[in-house]
Amino acid sequence: MKIIQLKKTDKLNSISFYKHNYKNNIEIDESEVKNNLETLSSDEFGGRLVGTEGNIKAQDFLVNKFKEYGLKPYNNNTYLQNFKWNGLSVNNVIGVIEGSDPNLKNEAIIVGAHFDHIGQSYLCWKVPGTNDKICNGADDNASGTVAMLELARLFSKFPTKRTIIFVGFNAEEMGLIGSSDLSNKIKELLPNYNIKYMINMDMVGRNGDKPLTAAFDSKNPSSADLLKQILQNLNSNNDFDIIQGKYFKYFPYSDHYPFYKQGFPVIMFSSLLHNDYHKVTDEANKIDYSTLFKRIQAIYNVVNTLANDNQKNI
Repeated sequence: MKIIQLKKTDKLNSISFYKHNYKNNIEIDESEVKNNLETLSSDEFGGRLVGTEGNIKAQDFLVNKFKEYGLKPYNNNTYLQNFKWNGLSVNNVIGVIEGSDPNLKNEAIIVGAHFDHIGQSYLCWKVPGTNDKICNGADDNASGTVAMLELARLFSKFPTKRTIIFVGFNAEEMGLIGSSDLSNKIKELLPNYNIKYMINMDMVGRNGDKPLTAAFDSKNPSSADLLKQILQNLNSNNDFDIIQGKYFKYFPYSDHYPFYKQGFPVIMFSSLLHNDYHKVTDEANKIDYSTLFKRIQAIYNVVNTLANDNQKNI
């Protein structure tokens, strides 16, 4: 999650969209998720700070996973979307699973998570009594990244009617730089797709005793109402704490927000802050894996619903 200061009418008609329940009997590959998270948050990746070797290793890790899972490069020859930040050449990682419906495949949903973190920078909070100097960011945001990767793996097996575009965002911790660049250039970089929704996962692996926050919003009241209805319809197990973004204090601080500002309906999934936020103690051994697996399933159901309904006017 982007660095923040911590402190102690349109009414919808009854349409078929949110009445359908698009749930597949999928199986989360728990060992794959766990291994991916432990890898990304290991000292080998050095906390994934932009401009470091560890950040490039994380970028390459995502590229290799997209290849392994069968995602297409977003522009036919590369998964890397380059942008500049502070004199550095930096990349988002973008892979595509084409929709299966000839009439809907030009519509797309972006599913993203930021893979960068704060490494050994001055932003990393050291903890007295430990010799650790690396903020490995297991929850922030290796957890969201591996959730995104698992969704990519699953949807490659079960393609949806609409196209799904998976994005590993970079330089989020520096001020939502990668997501701002992509959202500003969306028509140039993804000209063949009409982006309908953006789904973001940022810190989804902790606070397992609480529901996952699902913060939704859109500048179009009808779209916001529709997202709320979908989340409510898929919340029979109380997986989500559903809140509209304008009422949620953390809503501006992650990669969905530039897309929201551009007018796209968005959902941010997060299990929110904890005592290890931006500290060297945000390690893989503190992730609540059983809860993370359940959350991936719940998010899958939301994306699957958005990507499979036959309505053209959403």
